[in-house]
Amino acid sequence: MDAAQYEREEVIIGQRDLAGHSAWSLTAMGLAGEAGEAIDLLKKAIHHRAKPLDRDKYMKELGDVLWYAALGLRLGEWSFAEAASRTEYLANVRALGAERLAFQLSGGVGEICRLIDDHIYKGKPLSVYLRECLIAVVTLVRAMSERAGFVFEDVMQANVEKLRARHPNGWSPESQAAKADEAPRG
Repeated sequence: MDAAQYEREEVIIGQRDLAGHSAWSLTAMGLAGEAGEAIDLLKKAIHHRAKPLDRDKYMKELGDVLWYAALGLRLGEWSFAEAASRTEYLANVRALGAERLAFQLSGGVGEICRLIDDHIYKGKPLSVYLRECLIAVVTLVRAMSERAGFVFEDVMQANVEKLRARHPNGWSPESQAAKADEAPRG
């Protein structure tokens, strides 16, 4: 799956009544939550060493980070496909280790949250800097995917497949609660 296809899927699956502050809040909180889940998996593999990185879960979490970055780009009327094709930053971050990439992702998501907070609560306009931060997150996810041995396009494909299974008729509170793509816990 290429970035343009992923961008189209994000619009189709993610369609819901999102506008204004609520949409930006979802973007910020989604990025923070999903980046945290991906980083937590790395932390456990690097520092707890009880078991190796759960590659399937890690790929899913990286895909979820991409999803919220794509949402933010769409809300700002910026192109995910263009963001994913930007490579000037990629060469610099490809050389970083997994731990350093996690730090960079955390910092980038934190900056996005700050910018969205300023927009929602202080009335500051959205900026090109927010767009660049979202692009940086997409680039970091690409580098983290590659570092884990994944093909970036496969991460996008797996994310779409997971979300299509969960939301076959588009997003709804009911389909989100049911999480049909996950095995029952017990």
